[in-house]
Amino acid sequence: MRFWLIWIAAFLCALVAGVLLYLTPSQSRIAADQALDGDLIFIGSSLTRNAVPAETKLALNGGGNLKISRYTLSRIAENEALDLLEKAIAARPKRIFLEINPFAIDLTPPFDWTGLTAKMILAQYRVVRRKVARSALDLIAVPKPSLQNEDWPEDPRFDLKPEDLERVYPFHLKSSAEIARLKTIVINAKKTGVDIVFTSFPRAQTAHDYLGDTVVQDTSAHLGQLAGVVELPIYIPATHWPDSFFHDQAHLNPAGRERFLSEFSIWFKGQM
Repeated sequence: MRFWLIWIAAFLCALVAGVLLYLTPSQSRIAADQALDGDLIFIGSSLTRNAVPAETKLALNGGGNLKISRYTLSRIAENEALDLLEKAIAARPKRIFLEINPFAIDLTPPFDWTGLTAKMILAQYRVVRRKVARSALDLIAVPKPSLQNEDWPEDPRFDLKPEDLERVYPFHLKSSAEIARLKTIVINAKKTGVDIVFTSFPRAQTAHDYLGDTVVQDTSAHLGQLAGVVELPIYIPATHWPDSFFHDQAHLNPAGRERFLSEFSIWFKGQM
């Protein structure tokens, strides 16, 4: 009897832990001693990771070059992006390119109780079963700080069916939860002479068609409004490109990265 009570208690603890894990804002995955460097620093999610190499050079017209560095996290949270932004400013680069999506677009899938039961509950149950006898509080392990800065496999194929978009692309506009902190950081950056530019990336033609012109136009207006509120310029090469430049609905493949870097280089040199 006691054996089953322990298992039931562990399962209930796992259920609570799973729900909290889903609902609680993520802790920053940025190490306190993480150092950033580069003349041009890109910060963002996996969208930035696919668009920009971890490190490359931008050749200048008059000779010389600028070092481009990239620092990313998959599904980066606003607080994590701002943690990286502060570290980037401390490195005194010539310019920082901050992906705007984490502050303006919510891609969180709808709460799936089936998925919770099958995946999160069972995973948490295994953890709690080992820990419940030792501590009732130590239910969720804190993730180790680490940047996910490696490149994805260079698979050029577009692998997405239009009927899958509702499941894999839960696209919603949102208001930034970190707007006050973002404004403060931008003001401090300007005082130190560091320029920050918001960036956004094209989506695949299939995803563009799925969203429709109205949503695309509303999104562009929403991004522009946010950029205006924090007084930052924004670089958006295009709302969409052909599917042949993408892995899926929004992640660029090697050909897409090459196109982005080419267009970015032209744009950047025109700003100098």
